[in-house]
Amino acid sequence: MNIAIFTNLIGGHHLEYIHHVYEMAMRDMVNHYFFILPQKFNEIKNHFEWPESVNIDFCFFDEVFETTTISYFSQIICSYKICTLIKRYLRQYSCEILYVNTIMSILPMAPILLRSCNCKIFGIVYKIYLYDTKTSIFSFLANKIKYRLLSGSEVFSKVLVLNDNNGANIFNDTYSTKKFVAISDPFNKLPVYNTYDFRYKYDISRDMVVFAHLGVMSINKSTIEILSSLRYLDDVEKRKYVFVFAGIVEEEIKTVFYSYVNKLEKDVRLIIKNEYCSYEDIASICKGCDALLIPYRRTSQSSGIIGYASQFGKPVIAPSNGLLGRLVKQYGLGILIDEVTTDQLRDAYRRIYNKDYESPSLMYCEKHDVGQFQDVISTCINEIINNK
Repeated sequence: MNIAIFTNLIGGHHLEYIHHVYEMAMRDMVNHYFFILPQKFNEIKNHFEWPESVNIDFCFFDEVFETTTISYFSQIICSYKICTLIKRYLRQYSCEILYVNTIMSILPMAPILLRSCNCKIFGIVYKIYLYDTKTSIFSFLANKIKYRLLSGSEVFSKVLVLNDNNGANIFNDTYSTKKFVAISDPFNKLPVYNTYDFRYKYDISRDMVVFAHLGVMSINKSTIEILSSLRYLDDVEKRKYVFVFAGIVEEEIKTVFYSYVNKLEKDVRLIIKNEYCSYEDIASICKGCDALLIPYRRTSQSSGIIGYASQFGKPVIAPSNGLLGRLVKQYGLGILIDEVTTDQLRDAYRRIYNKDYESPSLMYCEKHDVGQFQDVISTCINEIINNK
């Protein structure tokens, strides 16, 4: 059977997830897989190994889809364009199964545009609206419509709810279905044999406290709030703290980001790595830091950083609410703050400085390995095949 693997996003964890699916596909010599990916894949694929396999083909598209828009009309247009692209490939390669790495990107148009392809669809939901306590009535209704489509349309076989067993159960009860299945946020332990001494490289003494903010820098990740809080450090804190910002700075905050950096760097030690960080860099930073900063606004989904916290035994500073807060609390991964304010951030920094926390254990890593993720994907495929 021909199976299509699609993503419209390929940076960060999306590349990791596609690689996990690729490894799974290599072991399945009964079926043939077509990986339909953005051209950008070829620029960043070297972060992983992709051995050739006779049952796997790559297909690349040039289109870039704007998926961060707030306008619901724009979301419909984007969904239409993505589904039209997918439909072309499904027909070209006669695919009967489609895995979509970001299933919300094909809503609401998928049930209309992809129905004629005679293809069963499954994919991942990242953002769990159950935790959006401050959402508008329009957002709430839009989410209800999307989940009605996912649960009620015959084109969707399974909906994989990322890192939230409770959420999957609630959705099944709410929409009277069994389509929603929990899937773990896969954590692939970083190799540590080729790391470097981050503190030595940047001349950071052992008595300094290093805070690291990793990954894409954005509004949702409260990057600017972190920078803003540094203005209010006292003189001792300014001498004792080091703040690392490692990851791509999104265009929407770049001007404000560097405005803060230029004003702060005379008084506070800042290390800025505005680049796609290698796993060697990430592991080295995690080993060398004292805490990881994830005081995100976006709390309705998980974060890969909590896996690093578990692996390296470094506490996170995270919001107490939403799915993210629940996971940090459940696995004892760090310090929780009720609001992302200067006062609460400063208090959390001081707790790290005073070692007023418990170091995370490996429990989260052990319960969120790649094999579990791949098993859920494989099970979904086999269920579709058996029901054909």
